[in-house]
Formats: sequence, C-alpha cells, structure tokens
Amino acid sequence: MAKTRDHSWGERVRDRAAEYSTYHESIARLKRHLIKAEVSRALEVGVPNWTPSDEIKANKSLLYEATRAVWGELTAGSRCEQVLVDDETPARPRYALRLSRIKCNNKDEHGHDEVYVVSVVVDGAGNLRAETTPRYRMNDGDTDVKWPNQYMYPGTDPGGFLDLAVELWEDDGGYGAVAGAIAGLGASVAAAGAATGNPYVIGSGVALGLIGGLVGIAGLFRHDVRYGQEEISWLSDADLAAGVGPLTRSFINRDTGWRDLTQWNYDLQIDLVRTSG
Repeated sequence: MAKTRDHSWGERVRDRAAEYSTYHESIARLKRHLIKAEVSRALEVGVPNWTPSDEIKANKSLLYEATRAVWGELTAGSRCEQVLVDDETPARPRYALRLSRIKCNNKDEHGHDEVYVVSVVVDGAGNLRAETTPRYRMNDGDTDVKWPNQYMYPGTDPGGFLDLAVELWEDDGGYGAVAGAIAGLGASVAAAGAATGNPYVIGSGVALGLIGGLVGIAGLFRHDVRYGQEEISWLSDADLAAGVGPLTRSFINRDTGWRDLTQWNYDLQIDLVRTSG
C-alpha cells in the first residue's frame, strides 16, 4: 500500500510539473513580447519622454523589468567598455521566512485547540523547503498568543523569487501522518524536477499546488482539521526588497447555525527578513 501511495505522489508531482512548465514558458514568452514592445515604443518617442503603458504598470514585476530594459537602451550607446579588475561582484541579497506569531482570536470548541502550521516554500533556484511546526495548545483570549520563531525558509539567496504556501491545522490524531508526508515531499519534488529537466519550474508558483493537491493530504489524513491555506509570492528582487517586514494572514470560519460548532479565528504573522552574509 505504501509503495502505491509513494508512486501516486511522484506521478502527480511529475504531471503537475509538466503542466506548470508549459504554462510558465508561455508566460515568459508573453513577458518578453511586452517588454520588447515597450522598448520599441520608448525608442520611438525618445527614452526621456517614455512613460510605461497601463498594461505594464498593472504588474509591478513587469514594470520593473521593462523600466530596466528601457533605460538600458538609453545608456547602451554611451557606455565605454572596460574591465573591472579590483571590483568584486556585489553580494546577492539573502532572505529568510519566519513564522513569528500565532494568535487565537475566537473559537467555539470547548477546551484547547492543538494547532500546527504546515508550509511549503519554493525559490527561484528550484529549491523546496517543506516544514511542519510543533503543535501549540491554543484557546481564545487576548493572552493566548504563541511565538514560534520558526524559520520556514533559511537565510539564503532565493534567486529573485519566493513562493510560500502555508496552512493552519488542528490535530485530531493525524499529526504524525501529516508531518511524515510533508517530510517526504522534498524527495518527490526532486524527482519531478529531474523528470522535467528544468528544476526552476518547481519554483514557479507551484507551492500551493504541492501543499494542497499533490500530497493528497485532505484525502489521506481525515483525522486532522484544516483551518485554511494562504499563498504569498515575491516575483522579483524588487518585490523582495519592498516586502521585508511582517505579514499577517487570518484563518476565519463562521458558525452557520446552531448545529454547526465550527467557528475559528486565528492570525498568523510571517516575517520576511533580509539577512546578512
């Protein structure tokens, strides 16, 4: 039975990776087309007179790349070729993702919840980090706050891209099975990267699919309750630099009637940290 499940996970990862490969290749072609058109328009009107089109301005990452391409054309004719002997290549920025705070604002289940956080992070180099936190006993009240200070992604160069998928779970007896599945996720993704011949594909917006679909957690581990999922993406160096600081994500469910005692309201704080060296 275990072999069948492992095989199923691997096949599903490989299939999804192939789909993402095709999708992201088409997106990359579109971006190149838009940037080329923007550069051509800038050269027609004169680069100092150029302003980005509405289509370009609607996407912060695309705006950054188009602006860099346009002003590169402006300075290309005036640059002198030279060899830098003494200057070292500037160090690439390094970032970390840290789960810093869990707050229970409200719930209607008697007693404490045993909650934990499952996360998958992929970066621009195709690296994957899958983590399951310890369990935390939580109850509603202003004083019931936990400070995990747990790193979901270590301080390293993400290659200009980070994609985080995070879920909040309550343990009803399936914690060990979930933790084991998440721990084994990296090997399946590595196999999928080898199969596609392009590990970067795994790092291109696939985190949410991996955490919610490819592992099949909802079907395999029914003992535990999923309180919700969130995805946060930083699509460029500019996004990462601008995004440093705390981010709060809320997981909320309301009662739908007197028979439905399934209310919860939790906040997670995740810090994007720029690290040194």
